[in-house]
Amino acid sequence: MAKRNKIKYYYRDEINDDFATLQIKSKQINSDFNYVNKHKLYWLFVHIARLTFIIPFLNILSKIVYRTKVKNKQVLKRVKKTGYFLYSNHTSSFDPINHVCLVNQSKYSAIIASLETFSIKGLKEVVHFLGAIPIPVSPKMYRNFHEALHHHINHKHKIIIYPEAHIWPFYNDIRPFKSVSFRYPVEFNAPIIVATTIYKKRRFAKKPKMEIYLDGPFYKNNNLMFKEQIDNLRNIAYETMKKRINQFGSYATYEYIKIKDD
Repeated sequence: MAKRNKIKYYYRDEINDDFATLQIKSKQINSDFNYVNKHKLYWLFVHIARLTFIIPFLNILSKIVYRTKVKNKQVLKRVKKTGYFLYSNHTSSFDPINHVCLVNQSKYSAIIASLETFSIKGLKEVVHFLGAIPIPVSPKMYRNFHEALHHHINHKHKIIIYPEAHIWPFYNDIRPFKSVSFRYPVEFNAPIIVATTIYKKRRFAKKPKMEIYLDGPFYKNNNLMFKEQIDNLRNIAYETMKKRINQFGSYATYEYIKIKDD
């Protein structure tokens, strides 16, 4: 059998280049976007729908498509009674499904998402119902966004963040990422859990299987200044992901080649 050549991606910027398969043009969101519906009947409906239909269906889908397994789940016992932020590398459009359905699925998950997520025709309300909340693009939106994060942490939910920001399909390393999103656990005095997705080759299938390794919880260092606390949490998350990649290895399905400017 002839060896299959790997798909090659060429990039210049690890932070800003995006290789998501769905190229969606972002649309403007109203500045008074309702980040949190506080009506009790709404949350009752969300809770019933998630546990009886949405979570079980997506759980099965994830295991069929990627045979996803979660390792080191015992760390979640330490955040059972509190809200927390979950940070992960971003290598698949399935990432939010995995982290909602397979990582502490009994907790409601809010997912910080790009505007493109809310620009899919006919699906804006659906993705919001499933937990996605848009990155704010105006001062008014930021106030509502900040209030929403506070609401979720106070209600012991988990908030999922992908600090790499862009999807690099099946990328088998950790890209450098900014520290800006780590200000939230510092502001709200909340722990973080680090989830590292690695890939394993399957003998009889082209698509690799996923393994998600959990680490933490990690907390801000109260002996540091505010900006230093943010940078410290970012460094902990990055180094933890790199450690897991180096420890277990990750199968390279695609080949990523950096373009060197002359």
